Amino acid sequence: MLVMGGALLVTIPAFRLILKRPRPILAGGFALPTKSALDVRLLGGATMFGVGWGLSEFCPGPAVAALATGLTPVFAFVAAIMAGMALYGWTFERPVRGAAGTEPDAPQGFRSYRA
Repeated sequence: MLVMGGALLVTIPAFRLILKRPRPILAGGFALPTKSALDVRLLGGATMFGVGWGLSEFCPGPAVAALATGLTPVFAFVAAIMAGMALYGWTFERPVRGAAGTEPDAPQGFRSYRA
C-alpha cells in the first residue's frame, strides 16, 4: 500500500501539470483513453496479470532488471511476458500507419490530442 500511495502522490500532480502542455515532448499529441467502463477484456487481462504475478512471484519491471542475475526462471518469465505481448498484438492490435513520415493514429479506445 505504501508503494501505491507513493506512486499516486507523484502521478496525480504530474498528470495535471503534463496535460496542461500543448503536446508531449517526444510526440505529436497526447493519446488519452476514452473508455471508462469495465469490460470483459479489461477484467480478464487484469486477472491474468495478477495470476501470473502471483504464480511467478515477479513484478514485470523488476523481472527485467533481474535478467542480470542470469537465472533461468527469470529468463523464462520475461520470455513468457514477451510471448504474451506478441500474442496480444498479433490477435487484437492491427497496426494503423499514417501516411509516410507521419505518426500512426491513436490506438483504438484512445483519443488523440494534437497541438
